[in-house]
Amino acid sequence: MAVRDFLLPDMGSGSQEATVANWLVAVGDTVTDADILCEIETEKSVIEVPVPFAGTIVSLACAAGEAVLVGEVLAQIDSAAGGTSPAAALSQPGSAQGDGVQSSDALPVPSQTASAPTAVAAGVIQAAAVAEERARAMPSARRLARERGVDLRAVNGTGRGGRVTKADILQLAASAHSSAVASTPASTPTLVAAAPSLPVPEGEVESLGTMRRAIADHMSRSWREIPHVFAELEVPAQKLLELKKALEQAWGEKLPIEVFLVRAALAALRKFPNFNATLRGHELTRHGHWHLGTATATPEGLMVPVIHHADRLTPRALAAKVRDNAERAAGRRLGPAELSGATFTVNNIGALGQSKGTSIIPHGTMAILSAGRASERPAVVEGELVAARMLTLTLSFDHRVIDGAEGAAFLQHVGTSLASPLALVVD
Repeated sequence: MAVRDFLLPDMGSGSQEATVANWLVAVGDTVTDADILCEIETEKSVIEVPVPFAGTIVSLACAAGEAVLVGEVLAQIDSAAGGTSPAAALSQPGSAQGDGVQSSDALPVPSQTASAPTAVAAGVIQAAAVAEERARAMPSARRLARERGVDLRAVNGTGRGGRVTKADILQLAASAHSSAVASTPASTPTLVAAAPSLPVPEGEVESLGTMRRAIADHMSRSWREIPHVFAELEVPAQKLLELKKALEQAWGEKLPIEVFLVRAALAALRKFPNFNATLRGHELTRHGHWHLGTATATPEGLMVPVIHHADRLTPRALAAKVRDNAERAAGRRLGPAELSGATFTVNNIGALGQSKGTSIIPHGTMAILSAGRASERPAVVEGELVAARMLTLTLSFDHRVIDGAEGAAFLQHVGTSLASPLALVVD
């Protein structure tokens, strides 16, 4: 046997730990470098980790849902020729430890003694446990399943791609509880009457997952360090909505409103470079590139895919990029590079049904533009009170660098572009 350690590599997210979201192999499996070892959940995405070399899985570092530090052993693999599993090696008469070199941290090879059946049984039990955890569920759902005593293999996932959600687990647990109550014999009224005297939980405690912890840390740091100022503007939206509908009919595809927000923001950023900058200490770096983030709500939390060099894309290419980013964000299939480097962010809160709202500035940037849902409101047009389709824009900006007058001017520039949007889609 030649046991080799596979250490968790740096996944490129900047984090020093990652959560094993899902094991795709079990102890005893024979694998090749074409197989996937596991799915790793970082604070930004879920990344597939390939098997590093062919062999047999000897041990896995932890259960799914638990964290591993970068540089720690993720798995141990017997890379000896043939890739014979430990259990198979024990079943061969006269088998003994091979001549392969074994690392100092590798597991010892059980000898062919009376204790061998115990070792084999332990391996089978561990493999079964890993197989159970391989059900398609995120770490938070797995933790809840363990807390409620729910077997993930018995849960029908209703999430994307059949993924098990926390709601699925709660529903199954509630059904099991209802069945247990219904099956209580009618001759035991004393037990039913005594139930109210049992301790009643005051609430549910749940540890935040990797992504939610990262969101909490980033938002807290931004709110703590950046003095936020908010500006609001009402914009006529009739021409914008008519142009959007016309282009969708002409192109035969959905046109996200973010396309107009990004294009309007790009025009304003060129005129007001302080908004496309980063402040470090007392040094302000005005960027010579325009990498725009588009805030996207996903089942796992808010994500901000970044459109690098957004100014180089045509409106139609930009629309395709926004749609693709949103779809892959929902499936946690965006890589770390696609979720970092934003110099400015737009947030379509109208997609959530909100007419208006304010957003927290992503740390490392100077501002974020939010757009609410366009709706009919009373408005004065050419001296007359009419019902008009209006869009509310809200700008959150860093008051350390940007004063109120500059913030108002930037927002007015964006609003003017959206009110007369034809120029935004003409290259």
